[in-house]
Amino acid sequence: MMNFPAIPSAIRAILLRAFSVLIMLLVISCDRHSTAWPRLVEAEKHLEADFLDVAPLLDCLDASSLTVEDAALYAILKTQYDYKSRLHLTSDSLPLLATDYYGIPHRRDYRAAMAWYSLGCYCTNNGEDERGIDAYLNALHLFPDTLSRYYAFSYQNLGIQYLSHNMFPEALQYFMRFKQHPFCAS
Repeated sequence: MMNFPAIPSAIRAILLRAFSVLIMLLVISCDRHSTAWPRLVEAEKHLEADFLDVAPLLDCLDASSLTVEDAALYAILKTQYDYKSRLHLTSDSLPLLATDYYGIPHRRDYRAAMAWYSLGCYCTNNGEDERGIDAYLNALHLFPDTLSRYYAFSYQNLGIQYLSHNMFPEALQYFMRFKQHPFCAS
């Protein structure tokens, strides 16, 4: 067996830093999105206009080939499509995948808000009222554009949640905010 001379600590530190930079460059240069990303972005646009156009775009995707970011966006879109189609949301795994990925950023972010809104939809659909209220409140704080229809729907859904618990002043407050929202005027 060959014995190599000891590497001085200064050289070892330089080599370690160079190796770290090389690994970081490799990670950064990796494609963050799969080939499904353009379809997901297209589906996201259709979610606002005509959600029925979302299904064909989502159905043709291979979920096993999605990157983590792709899967988080897919989770939002699939949850919203199912919710709008009045399908019973049987699992919180998709909205939780989205909220875990997007988290609660320090800045307002539409997809983070939609992740929390989607979790609120699941909770509302399954009688988890307290958790749903928390999710809708998180969503309200994250929407970068308060003119979003989902921002308005967060108010409406909060009103429904509070009304179901006989919290009439709170329910009225959120229903009034929903009614006064520009989305309702159009």
